[in-house]
Amino acid sequence: MSDKCEDVVTLLWDIENINKLFTYKIESPVFLSHSLDRTRWKMCLYPKGRDNNSDHMSFSIIRCGSWISEVNRIILDGELSIMDELGEPSLVSKHIKNHGFIKDHSWSTCKTFVSSDDVFNKRRTDFIPYNVLHVRCRLWKSFNNTTLSELITSHTKIERSYFIWKIENFSCLKDHEVKKMHVKTPFSGSPTLSYRFYTDEIYDEAIIEIKPNNGFNLSIWCEVMALNSTGERFDWKYNAFTLNDECIYERCLTLNLSRLLNNKTLYLPMDALSLRIDSFYWSSDVNVSPITIPNMQICENIPSTEKSDCQGEAENVMSSPRKYDQQSMTKTDNTEVYHFKPDKSCEKEKCDVNPDTHQNLERFVQDMHCMEGVVTLLWDIENFNNNLLEHKIESTVFLSNSLDQTRWKMCLYTTESNDGITLNLTRCGSLKQRVHELVLDCELSILDENGSITFVSKQITKHGFVENHTWSPCEAFVSRSEVFSKRRADFIPDNVLHIRCQIWRSFNNTTLSELITSQTKIERSYFIWKIENFSCLKDREMKKIHVKTLFSGSPTLSYRFYTDEIYDEAIIEIKPNNGFNLSIWCEVMALNSTGEMFDWEHNAFTLNEECIYKRCLTLNLSRLLNNKTLYLPMDALSLRIDSFYWSSDVNVSPITIPNMQICENIPSTEKSDCQGKAENVMSSPRKCDQQSMTENENTKVCAAL
Repeated sequence: MSDKCEDVVTLLWDIENINKLFTYKIESPVFLSHSLDRTRWKMCLYPKGRDNNSDHMSFSIIRCGSWISEVNRIILDGELSIMDELGEPSLVSKHIKNHGFIKDHSWSTCKTFVSSDDVFNKRRTDFIPYNVLHVRCRLWKSFNNTTLSELITSHTKIERSYFIWKIENFSCLKDHEVKKMHVKTPFSGSPTLSYRFYTDEIYDEAIIEIKPNNGFNLSIWCEVMALNSTGERFDWKYNAFTLNDECIYERCLTLNLSRLLNNKTLYLPMDALSLRIDSFYWSSDVNVSPITIPNMQICENIPSTEKSDCQGEAENVMSSPRKYDQQSMTKTDNTEVYHFKPDKSCEKEKCDVNPDTHQNLERFVQDMHCMEGVVTLLWDIENFNNNLLEHKIESTVFLSNSLDQTRWKMCLYTTESNDGITLNLTRCGSLKQRVHELVLDCELSILDENGSITFVSKQITKHGFVENHTWSPCEAFVSRSEVFSKRRADFIPDNVLHIRCQIWRSFNNTTLSELITSQTKIERSYFIWKIENFSCLKDREMKKIHVKTLFSGSPTLSYRFYTDEIYDEAIIEIKPNNGFNLSIWCEVMALNSTGEMFDWEHNAFTLNEECIYKRCLTLNLSRLLNNKTLYLPMDALSLRIDSFYWSSDVNVSPITIPNMQICENIPSTEKSDCQGKAENVMSSPRKCDQQSMTENENTKVCAAL
């Protein structure tokens, strides 16, 4: 952008959960610009290029037409950038110069705008910090530049569903007997996705298909995996669909029927087929709030003593648009507009990070596929992040019937001192009968997206496990640089760390094979808080905001802001409520008029109901007041609060559907067909047939012969 240009319209678009396998065009909501003659704009992302077969990512900016005034042609300069986590452009496109935009006209970046390999692999930490792609478009008039500066923000979230579906009594299925499952999505109107399974004896096939309901147009990338008794996938397929309410069922996966029936011990433990369904989907019909709190909502029932203090504003991702004071803010098309004088952009080049090439370590000599009597514990940690230092993350307790009803859990530590990640296994004690010592062999592994082993610890043999005994393979199970940089694609596919522990008796191995699964989800909150009428704030006058979490009991997090004139400070603090113990990593950023952050700080806390407010960020008060055009546009301070949190008090369902729930109001004609089972992440434990399944402490155990 020219250094002489001062009046700029800045469009910020955040795309959360962008994935290299998602190949469809993604469109932003429509941006309304008052400064550019009330014209409307939107951006489009092409992950595989406009022809959908390129190895480069492409963007375009589209003028959608005037909203009120009929402006036929507008001559603009501009630039399109991808921002890093500090709000600085990691890559800037070719400059737009004297380009004439008419209605429904678009301008696209060149075909080699940015390599997909750079975005998703080599420079992932630059382009997709915290799994969010930040896109910025700047536009200004080429001639007679009387444009008022505007900052317009928007947010698009690609949803993910991930669950395990058990097809029980597989051998008793009749030819073309249909098993169905209906799953609600979080989109407006609660549309459902229908999955169905059936066998075809003529073609010797077992078939899984998908179809949406409720008049819902959906772009979806879906991967269906069949799991064996050890939790590894033996067959899988991924597809990309554009679905609507009129389309027929689309086939997701086809299995060989004879192969399953001829080896039931491996493929059908307890005569049940386990299917893992993992999908990413996004719809252009969904209005997405641009300033969001993913998986969170603003607390509405705040006690009257505190409600008057809630002066801050934050927008829920699913909330309806709110009315604002027209002098300070105009909100249309679910898009927020700020008027201000911009700061000059500071571009910072970053070097490519060339990851080392590593070959997968060889597996232990014995093939676990062929071993009998193995207890397999699978633990998925979703949203595992490099900034979660000096925090212990514990799995839910696994109950093993085969190992004398003993209980087990795994713990993960990330340490800053030795750049390592430590993983250990703990025996928690027997649930009913007290077995003093179990002599076991054990192996801890990290799996890649294909279910293959990326790293295996040193195997332990003939180890005596007593109650409350912990075994850790080494001080540093694997280095953080390997996990988060050099081999991230191997260790954290789709932002999920897959951990597997296999245990078997050292002597007299009469153990029944078991597959036990669990999941821990590290929640993230991300929103922008506007402190308005900043210049009118009195010394130590409090501004508060209360935010609900998704944890059981809906505990709230309280943020407060105040100024201290004696120490010349503006202070932001955080505290949990409702008797909630919480481990949190929090980053607070102050944004200037161009949307770039000029000051920030991140901290790690362990919070509880009795602790005082913890300070998150301290700003220099004089610095803000002396440059209001840059730091306080429209006399408002914009704070972006980004945090990751997890609590050991929360019972997490091991087989989950993140952000989804099983459809409860299925028509009676279809309800009888819903034979499949899938567990909601927030649902209560269900009672199961004790001969086939034991469920305790929100952990599912499938006993295999």
